[in-house]
Amino acid sequence: MLILSCCSTSPTLSIADDSVFRVAPDGATQARTLAKLMETSGIENLVIIHRGDDYADTLADQTAENFMRFGNVEEPIRYIETSEYFSSVSLLADEVQKLVDAHGTDKVAVLMISFDESVNIVQGASSYDILDDVRWFGAETHVGVSYFAEDAIADESINSVDFTALFVSDEGNEGGATERVVQHIRDEFGTDPASYVKQAYDAAWLIGLSILASDSDDTSVLKETLPIVASTYGGVLISTEMNEHGDLLPLDLAVWQIVDSEWVEQGTYSLSTGTIIPK
Repeated sequence: MLILSCCSTSPTLSIADDSVFRVAPDGATQARTLAKLMETSGIENLVIIHRGDDYADTLADQTAENFMRFGNVEEPIRYIETSEYFSSVSLLADEVQKLVDAHGTDKVAVLMISFDESVNIVQGASSYDILDDVRWFGAETHVGVSYFAEDAIADESINSVDFTALFVSDEGNEGGATERVVQHIRDEFGTDPASYVKQAYDAAWLIGLSILASDSDDTSVLKETLPIVASTYGGVLISTEMNEHGDLLPLDLAVWQIVDSEWVEQGTYSLSTGTIIPK
C-alpha cells in the first residue's frame, strides 16, 4: 500500500524508504517558529493546553523545548475526553492567574493545540476574565477555520486575545492553481479553504501525475516515481519537494491572526533568515 497524506505531521512517521509520503508542513519547523513568534512578542511564560494524541503531544513537547531556551513553560494541560474540556479550562485559568500575578499579562500566553473541539475550550475560557487578558496562540489546524465565528460566545472570546497561528506561506506563489482553488472553494462553499485543503488538492494531483508518468499503478513503481514528480510539480503549494523520508521539505510559514472575526495574514517567517517579516 502507498499512502500520501495531506495532513500528518508527526515525526514518528519520518521513516526512510517506507511507502508513506506527506505533503503536510513540518511539525518541528512549526514548533521552532511558534517559539520564535512568542519570543518576538515579548512572551516569557507559556501555558499549553492540548488534546491527548500523538500529533498534539509531539507539537506541545517540541514547542516547549524551543520556548524553554528563553522562557518558562508550565506543565501542559492535556485532555482526552469531551467531559474534560471545562475542567481543563479551569486548570488553565488557575495557571494563567498565577503567572499573571507574578509577571504581568503582557509576559504570559496560552498555546492551544486542538481541532474543532477548540470551540468548547474557547467557550469555557469566556467564563474566566483572566483568560481574556493574555495572548493566545494556536496550531496550524486552526488557520482559516470558521467555527469560532459561527459561535457567538467563542467568536467574542477569540477576538479578544489576538489569536495567532501559523501555516505554510503562499508568498511568491500567488495566481495560477492557488488562485483557482481558493476561488473555487469560495464559490462552492462561501468560505476560504481551511488548513490542509490546499495540500489535499496537490496530493490528488501528485498521485494522478505519478500514475501517468510511470504508466503504472503498482505501489513499488509509484514509490520511486512520486518523489520525482513532487520535485517538479507546480500546484497550490509553492513546492512539494520531499526529503529522503518522503516528507515535504520545510517551507516558509505565514503568520495568521483573527481580527474582527476574520483570518488576516500578518507576516511570514523566513526559514532562510530566521526572522518574521511583517506583511
